Amino acid sequence: MTGIHKFVYYYLMRYIGGEITPQKEEIDEAKFIPLKKVEELLTYPTDRKIFEKGF
Repeated sequence: MTGIHKFVYYYLMRYIGGEITPQKEEIDEAKFIPLKKVEELLTYPTDRKIFEKGF
């Protein structure tokens, strides 16, 4: 099995309104989640580290 090399960019943003439109080829679902619930949904250790750095 060969891996796929890709870059992932994270952005810290504040929602001000509008409709969420995910890129269907890459994303199964997009939604806004209260900050208090985000950590319990993160499954990868690197995602947890990045989230902690943002707050």
